[in-house]
Amino acid sequence: MSEPESSSADAVVIGGGPAGCTVAILLRQYNPAARIVLLEKEKFPRHHVGESTLPDANAVLHKIGVIDDLNKAGFPIKCGLTYKWRHDRPMFTDLFSRGVHANLQERLYPRGIPDHSWQVERGRYDQILLDRARAAGVEVVEQAQVDDVLRDPAEPSAVTGVRLRVAGSSQAITARHTIDASGQARLLSRRLGLAAEKFALGDTALYRYYEGFEWNESLIGSFYDGKIFFASVPRGWMWFIPISTTTASVGLVTRKSFLAGSAPDDVFDEELGHAPEIAAMLTAAHQISHEYTDEPPRTYAVQDWTYRNRQLAGPGWYLVGDSAAFVDPILSSGMNLAHNCALLVANAVNTEWNHPEIAADEVRSGYEALYAEIYSSFLSMATWWYERRDTDIRDW
Repeated sequence: MSEPESSSADAVVIGGGPAGCTVAILLRQYNPAARIVLLEKEKFPRHHVGESTLPDANAVLHKIGVIDDLNKAGFPIKCGLTYKWRHDRPMFTDLFSRGVHANLQERLYPRGIPDHSWQVERGRYDQILLDRARAAGVEVVEQAQVDDVLRDPAEPSAVTGVRLRVAGSSQAITARHTIDASGQARLLSRRLGLAAEKFALGDTALYRYYEGFEWNESLIGSFYDGKIFFASVPRGWMWFIPISTTTASVGLVTRKSFLAGSAPDDVFDEELGHAPEIAAMLTAAHQISHEYTDEPPRTYAVQDWTYRNRQLAGPGWYLVGDSAAFVDPILSSGMNLAHNCALLVANAVNTEWNHPEIAADEVRSGYEALYAEIYSSFLSMATWWYERRDTDIRDW
């Protein structure tokens, strides 16, 4: 058997989602002469759940240069959230900003960093980020399957690159740093056998896409001043996220035990009956498949949602985004953590490269401490929400 092709890079990033693109772009901005290789197993655009962003990520999005692209993409603008968290209590709304914009032009094309976020179709959102990575000089390789990580024989905990396949050809890339942004596949942590801690919140999400929903402005605002809607139901909670003028993502976050012996479609429909505000907006709508498939419409499922790896960095490697940790989506934390913690990774790697006077293990420990602090704040808030929901279930 012939030896695989080999090359070297300064950094290899596994995964072309929000975390991976952000790290790759920033490393290239910090080090214009560096070779940054981003490996993505799929061909973009592709489907991905998680359609809601937060303004807390806007400073990073501004830093990597995509704010204008996002504002021009035609995504519904998100200015807050509406909750119905106790079935016997009034709904309430949380707005990102109390400021009033005088006109639509100011909302769509703000000066500086906007106070709004977006409700996005992830295939297009992620494509915008990947295109920006290419424009920044990152070497993007799509349909690249990473099979294994390379390790230092003298130090098994040290990662020195990856082994991959592209178009049937086996390759090896050595790198000063390997960043795992592969999402819930958690490629690097699984290869290294890292332990993960799980938390008993929602562990399963069932979700669908609907076309032709009725836009209820009293509940979800307008297209240019919108809100997403959350409602507690007996088996968990549901989301309603408009991702265009006519299309909505609708999901149920529940637990595996609540699905035992029941078909997911039946569970979804039953819980939808306990969320009359959502059901009313869907009265004239029909279920559709996501944009990048020819398959019939169906109820999609993802699992294992609230966890964190006990170790997030080591010699030559970092974990970021869902590869590092994920909090239940009740607070729309997924992409916020991805972008902001990708900034932390880029800063840490850049420090290792350009400031040898600072010990690498101190840099990694600092990254882990900051990530843990950010994650813990979201986890504490999500836990509080679930405690309120569990009280509601007992009183249903």
